[in-house]
Amino acid sequence: IISNFDALISKLKTNDDGNDNDPDNHNNHSHLQYLNNLELIRSMTTTHSLPFKYKKLLHLGKKSVFINRFNKYYKTNDYNTLSNTKTLIIGCGPSGLRMAIELALYGNTNIELIDSRDNWSRKQIVAIWSITESDLISFGIRDLLPKFTKNPHKKSIPITFLQHFLLRICLILGIKIRTNIEFKGIDLRKNKINLYNKSTQKLEEYTNDYDILLDATGTVGALRDCPIITHRHSLSQSQSQDE
Repeated sequence: IISNFDALISKLKTNDDGNDNDPDNHNNHSHLQYLNNLELIRSMTTTHSLPFKYKKLLHLGKKSVFINRFNKYYKTNDYNTLSNTKTLIIGCGPSGLRMAIELALYGNTNIELIDSRDNWSRKQIVAIWSITESDLISFGIRDLLPKFTKNPHKKSIPITFLQHFLLRICLILGIKIRTNIEFKGIDLRKNKINLYNKSTQKLEEYTNDYDILLDATGTVGALRDCPIITHRHSLSQSQSQDE
């Protein structure tokens, strides 16, 4: 569903010719400097056919609702709040994707999302609260879903639609996403995080140098209930708290 959009975003190149001394130049961010470069978007969409609604989402200047929302952060001191932060978010549901976006708005450029699935299978339709409606509209959801909440008697959205929209915003913001990855636990002895790659069927170890570990797996509680290996033995989170 998103192959063309993903191909476009992944192939966009950064522009190193920006003038860092120009206070009006806001195009130097490593992931977003190309968003106001209409010629670059045109050249990429010539190779990778992209529907008009996606071009509108990335349109030049004030015509893009999403870029206007991003600039409200990018042009203020708030954008540097989390500039030196490294984050791992477990779970690519709406909460995990939206949290990743929020962190990126505050300058967190090193965000990785992992999910144990390689597709979205949830079929629920969820009601949209007013605050959520305003938030999604401000990110440009109506560029992709023009009829979103325009019927006052039908303010709802399928979860899968919501996930696909938030995923597109994450891709634009340069957030890294890995699928088929299960969070298995934390090894305090080695200062490692253990992940299981379902594609290769191998356990992977990563240095636990994350500033933020965020559990967005809902009732699964992947981080909350994960095994913690100490110098003595493996403990569940609840056992560790009891001791």
